[in-house]
Amino acid sequence: MAVTVGMLRSRSNRSPVKIDFADFGDEVRLVPVLYDDADDVVERWSELTARLDALVFPGPWLHGLVRSRIDTALPCTYVPTTVGMLYAALLRAAASGADVRHVTVDAMDAASAVEAHGELGLVDSTIKVLEYDPRRSPDDYTKFHLENLAEGATLAVTAFDETERALRDAGAPMARLRTTPSVIRAALGEAVALALGSHLEEQQIAVMAIGIPAAGNGVPIGPSNYSYQELRLSVTRILLEETRLGGGVLTTRSDALFVVFLTRGGLDRITANLAVAPFVRRCRAELAIDLAVGVGLGTSAQLAERHALLGLDQVALGSRTGCVLVDSSGERRALDSFAGAERAPVAAAPPEKDMAIFRDLVASLGAARPANGEPWVVDLRTVAEALSVSERTASRICRSLSDAGLAWPVPALRTEHGGRPRHRYQLLVEKLG
Repeated sequence: MAVTVGMLRSRSNRSPVKIDFADFGDEVRLVPVLYDDADDVVERWSELTARLDALVFPGPWLHGLVRSRIDTALPCTYVPTTVGMLYAALLRAAASGADVRHVTVDAMDAASAVEAHGELGLVDSTIKVLEYDPRRSPDDYTKFHLENLAEGATLAVTAFDETERALRDAGAPMARLRTTPSVIRAALGEAVALALGSHLEEQQIAVMAIGIPAAGNGVPIGPSNYSYQELRLSVTRILLEETRLGGGVLTTRSDALFVVFLTRGGLDRITANLAVAPFVRRCRAELAIDLAVGVGLGTSAQLAERHALLGLDQVALGSRTGCVLVDSSGERRALDSFAGAERAPVAAAPPEKDMAIFRDLVASLGAARPANGEPWVVDLRTVAEALSVSERTASRICRSLSDAGLAWPVPALRTEHGGRPRHRYQLLVEKLG
């Protein structure tokens, strides 16, 4: 399973650490992402989300600042500030003739920094630490260092580009906490694990077992009960319409039992992350019946179906709601929101980042727009060529457009010569106004 992990690096960093990426294997693509400042990262976030499976920030400050401005599902981590980095900074400073007895340090755990400085065995030495706090800015750390240098500190050690520049401009003795290859490798390894975990979770098999209530009054369920068969056909129509949005495959196990196979990602799309169940609402509103639903997760279709049927049995045994989820580990959870769920409300306007991509896509495909109001359906190859991206990136873009209500997934188209089916999406151009 191939993943792409980005490593953020400031354009002002002229001596980036060299990393041998061969240890991560051929299935992992690691790419540098240059940035100017936090605003630059925020502005380019939709681009980064479209092309990356995970992102590594150069430190906790930028990570905390950007994540405070953006709510995103993109897995992110950062390169931590370690004791080894402090040792290296002090050794470089001492080798250049700096006095490392009275030191100020920022963005580190105070206890670890004090212990590390004490192990150097310096006589009459002190160390002051201003720990990392997401509410502080680099200016706060600069002020901390300059005030202590004025009171007798002999060296300032910083982890921030802005603070380093300010201290140099002030002519202050300083050293920089620089990341080491081992620390970066560990952060990248964590990002790869996050990316793979995200992929595996989305591709985990999910099954919904859906039961129709009995006809009642002693009337048998079966072909002789024509009203029940009409009800069953109506339920089938509703399930087909609702589950296709998540790429689900609908099958039957009996006259009263339907089974839907899909991925965890597809299940999250049609249920808004297990918050709503539009097919339950529609059956109640249009057919005046309450469905019983068992949701099962698993690493195989057989395990997921077994869990879904266990959930359905739990409903039959008197669960307080009409739906029970059984996850991969066998844990059971009642989905209260399914009982009277409405479809998730559509936002008044899609996110601007998705709207901008959608405008570019529609403009690039303008000549191929169908006439007479017919549905405009495109496959991933067409989207990739229109936006000059890979099909994998096009798939991610289309999923994002679908989540924003700008496109609908439609049944995949199988090719004449076999192979993987071509995934397709209907573009909702009316959303452009």
